[in-house]
Amino acid sequence: MSVIDTLVTNRTPEQAGELRRLKQTPFADMTAAQQARFLNDLAGSYSWVDLNRVAQACAYVYGVFQAAGYDVPGYTALKDDWTETDKPNLAFLNAYLGSVAVLKARLNTAQELPTTMRFLTTEGANNIEKLLIAVDDTLTRLQSAYWYSGEIQAGEE
Repeated sequence: MSVIDTLVTNRTPEQAGELRRLKQTPFADMTAAQQARFLNDLAGSYSWVDLNRVAQACAYVYGVFQAAGYDVPGYTALKDDWTETDKPNLAFLNAYLGSVAVLKARLNTAQELPTTMRFLTTEGANNIEKLLIAVDDTLTRLQSAYWYSGEIQAGEE
């Protein structure tokens, strides 16, 4: 299993709304089920866990590009050791999005990316990770279609 298999693409606006409601409730006033959901299943958020997962997926995809002999001008490796207490600023988050966009541009996939990380929607968060899956899939298919001898069959006339 690669990091690509861990990408999250099914966040919903309902999950984000539930998270907002939970954040307005003092933790001590939450039911045990709400506390467990708040602590373990924040699919409606975009947290340090997501930043790390996407950074690792970008590094993986970049490595696949390199192994296939493709240069990726403008790609900058992303920080992948965020912790719960780290607080990225908007400038960093937009640079983060820029690194994902560079990978997109190399293959010009159809997946839409958000233009900014400010007010990131669930659709935008899903699209970031869907894009990495699409790029990895395209690279995998390109590698399996190489004509190593320059022809479909060597010596063919």
